[in-house]
Amino acid sequence: MISSIGRVTRSGQPGLSALQRAPQRAAAAQPLPPPLPPLRAWLARRPLSSSTQPLRPPRAAASQPDFADVDLALPTHCSGCGVPLQQEDPNAAGFFQVPRKLLERLAAEQRAVTGGGEDGEPGLEALQAFEEDDSELVFDDVGPEAYKEEAGEGDEPSTSGRDPEEEAKWAAFDSMVESWLGGSKPKVEIKSYAEDEEQEDTEHVLCARCYSLRHYGQVKSAAAESALPDFDFERKVGRKIELQKFRRSVVLCVVDVADFDGSLPRAALRSILPADLRTSSAGYDGSERSLPLGFRLIVAVNKADLLPKQVTLARLERWVRKRMAQGGLPRPSAVHIVSSTKGKGVRELLADLQAAVGIRGDVWVMGAQNAGKSSLINAMRQAARLPKEKDVTTAPLPGTTLGMLRVGGLLPTGCKMLDTPGVPHAHQLARCLTADEMRMVLPRRALKPRTFRIGAGQTVMVGGLARIDVLESPGATLYLTVFASDEIGCHMGKTETAEERYALHAGGKLSPPLGGAERLESWPGLVATDVEVAGDSWKGSSADVAIAGLGWVGVGVNGVASLRVWAPPGVAITTHDALVPDFARDLERPGFGAVLTAAGKNRREEEAKQFKAGKQAAAKQGKRKETGGRRAGKAAAAAGSKE
Repeated sequence: MISSIGRVTRSGQPGLSALQRAPQRAAAAQPLPPPLPPLRAWLARRPLSSSTQPLRPPRAAASQPDFADVDLALPTHCSGCGVPLQQEDPNAAGFFQVPRKLLERLAAEQRAVTGGGEDGEPGLEALQAFEEDDSELVFDDVGPEAYKEEAGEGDEPSTSGRDPEEEAKWAAFDSMVESWLGGSKPKVEIKSYAEDEEQEDTEHVLCARCYSLRHYGQVKSAAAESALPDFDFERKVGRKIELQKFRRSVVLCVVDVADFDGSLPRAALRSILPADLRTSSAGYDGSERSLPLGFRLIVAVNKADLLPKQVTLARLERWVRKRMAQGGLPRPSAVHIVSSTKGKGVRELLADLQAAVGIRGDVWVMGAQNAGKSSLINAMRQAARLPKEKDVTTAPLPGTTLGMLRVGGLLPTGCKMLDTPGVPHAHQLARCLTADEMRMVLPRRALKPRTFRIGAGQTVMVGGLARIDVLESPGATLYLTVFASDEIGCHMGKTETAEERYALHAGGKLSPPLGGAERLESWPGLVATDVEVAGDSWKGSSADVAIAGLGWVGVGVNGVASLRVWAPPGVAITTHDALVPDFARDLERPGFGAVLTAAGKNRREEEAKQFKAGKQAAAKQGKRKETGGRRAGKAAAAAGSKE
């Protein structure tokens, strides 16, 4: 007979061990499960959360006798992109397979635990081992929460005698006074809720698409990308926010600073705003309406590390607020300038979200495709020191997140952070590009200005993606400053020969597009849009011409200039106040400019070095042949003299 270890609760009453409580719970359960040995009953009874379901192994494994009784508690959605999991169609979204090694290990553990007794009963040694370490057997009513309820414990009193909430207010006041007195800036404190994430008890399962993106950097099936599911923001997000009562709603809108106009999801934002703000169009005159209580709009301007150092945070925040007001959007509650790759501003953003959501609320993370939304979530997880294994899937491809994905560990209990799929914008350049071309277009390093002094009748080409013609200028020349990825080359020449030049070098020196003549057959070409730009100074850019998904071109002019901007059909062309008015230190020369490769090296210098190395190798080869010929001649002459 197995002796049980007696326990005493904190209230002084004798307690039961976990194995002693298990039969009582089994007897009270309805309907009554089939009779199982105590240990096997515990193994079969695995807690399932609302996001998990019991899934059988694949048919090939389930048909084997060793795996017939193996049940797994797996989530219903992919932990990387949020798409529903399925095992039927390998080419559809959400396909996954249970690893055979995992099935073999679980079957071996089950046989090891349940073996040793008669008729499948667990042996004496196995039961004794679990009895000695029954602290790991966690049931719903056995654990720290149950003991805390029995003991009637509450919150620990503050050492100062004040209420904890009042204590936090006084601490914030002290920090503020210290900043007024010129003291060191206090470090932003953020809270981590890793325990709440662990208590969710959900397995981390990736679909085949996320696994391929994480480990190989490419999708498993390119043909299946066109059949990915759509996401209705108004129905799945806006409707839920409208129906929620007594819960705060915080919308975190992530925008790409290098493509602000192209990545700002205006239509999606309006669809989830309160009903009285969806149709309002406020101007930048101070008359815009404020957000109602219980609803906050926080804008995170991502990829701030790409901007030159001349752009200050205050100047950028003013520019963002003005641009949102011009777009007819309500005044945001806060604007954060962040960088997910450098970690800049991430802690401040997370602290603001934790304070804004309160004790009951939801944070809805939204943004356009390739705005860096998932990367920012992973940066916040890293700032909170959460495990990297449960990070959201990121890739330089549009539409990485496919469904609603809950992010744990960042908000307190009772609050949820939900990552939504990237908003697809038909007016962005990404819809015309392949995966390799997208990697070239997305900037990897800080944007460096390329300034051209150009007059009427001249043209600047930005790779094979865009072209700017100067039709009229108030002076002899004006200044065009290109801000785009340094892997895209530019060319300055005459407008009258631009068509011939594009046909000759597109897909080659003017790339993207990539792939030569074969790629150009499917390339949509460029269409023209006439733009007028007004400025008041020759010393800096007064206005920008933005090409959605590519970057922008600053225009330095004193007066009104007429430009003709060429881009693929459907790509949005907008104008706004200059974000970076500064010119480059040196002006670009006519012809092809310098281009950086993916490794950050100057492509022109690399080609020159390769040409020089090839020439030296050919010269050495010629010398060897000449030396060999001389030796052969001397040998022949020596043989003739001997004869």
